[in-house]
Amino acid sequence: MRRTLAVIALLVAGCSVMSQAQPSSVYVDLGTSGLKTASPDAVGNFWNNLTEVQTNLPSLVTSTGDLTGISLTAGGYIAVNPFGTTVPNPSTLGALAVPSATRDWFYVQGSEVLTLTMSNLPTNGVFRLSLFGSRDSTQTRITRYEVTGLSTGFRLLTTSATGIGLVPEPNANRSDVAVFENLSPAANGTIVINVRRETGDFGYVGALLLEGVKSINYPPSATAVGVSGAPRDGSALVGRYTYVDREQNPESGTTFFWERAVTTTSAPQRIMEPIATAMTFHSLGSVLAR
Repeated sequence: MRRTLAVIALLVAGCSVMSQAQPSSVYVDLGTSGLKTASPDAVGNFWNNLTEVQTNLPSLVTSTGDLTGISLTAGGYIAVNPFGTTVPNPSTLGALAVPSATRDWFYVQGSEVLTLTMSNLPTNGVFRLSLFGSRDSTQTRITRYEVTGLSTGFRLLTTSATGIGLVPEPNANRSDVAVFENLSPAANGTIVINVRRETGDFGYVGALLLEGVKSINYPPSATAVGVSGAPRDGSALVGRYTYVDREQNPESGTTFFWERAVTTTSAPQRIMEPIATAMTFHSLGSVLAR
């Protein structure tokens, strides 16, 4: 895989690795900032919390606490409430059955749409996506989840109906999830979820589980990217970075290049002269004067 990172004058590009990672799980609690799920939870799973306050998570963590580089962003209609089930059914929900995750939710009404976008997914990955929603109401309420990756599909989930729950929320879904099997990201590495009201006054989503169903290789990254040295005639600029790979694959195929701009507002141009070699750039007056 190829990644390009730019900081100051140095671009570190194309950390290429070929080995495989093991499948993993990502848990997300969607709802009010006042009811976040502890991470790790009581059984040791790490969670991500997407709230009305924090609508962008730049790097989701797996159930074991590893950073994935996968981002999750909420857009469109943003509204939350805490009236879902507090007695989720572990026999059907598995590790999603955490009361703080199932109790609260994002909701939509009328023709409003909540859009959840996962980005930077490995395009060679195959995933299972599970979505949960719950609201204690005697009105039958069905939510429509539309998912777009390499292909497009939808699922319907009854979140509210008379008698489908358990006291103290007898009319709130506690057992069912909407599941998308064998889901692959689009060519740009995204999976987009649109949440709509199908039947009743409102639609809901309160928890999300993303599972890798085949071995995938997550992209490497460069951290602590920077440049040292003074950009003046006769001095050398030296780039630095730390290579990070979740699967501990060795670094290979990395390339470097430098760019310069005549002014702070002009577009940068790549320097192809021999003086720009690997991690060091020797600034010469003839170059800087251009």
